Amino acid sequence: MTTANENALREEIARVGQSLYARGYTVGTAGNISARLADGWLITPTDACLGMLDPARIAKVSTAGEWVSGDKPSKTLACIAAFMTAMPTRTPWCIRTRRIW
Repeated sequence: MTTANENALREEIARVGQSLYARGYTVGTAGNISARLADGWLITPTDACLGMLDPARIAKVSTAGEWVSGDKPSKTLACIAAFMTAMPTRTPWCIRTRRIW
């Protein structure tokens, strides 16, 4: 069951992804965005274009790193989970992009 906070975060991830893509900070399917929830994380799906994210399809994973809902989470889930776990009170968001020059 999604909460208002979770839905708002899904919308914000999609908005930030579109902004990064529109400004050329990411291309194609390069990069991902994740955000902390009380019961886990939201993370962009694997091979998703940040410029075309559907909030309903953003993956949700538990604090144990288990896929709960949405599309399959980013291939970098283990790295993101380790980062978020290492800094539980200081890291509400994680944005990773790759730009081809």
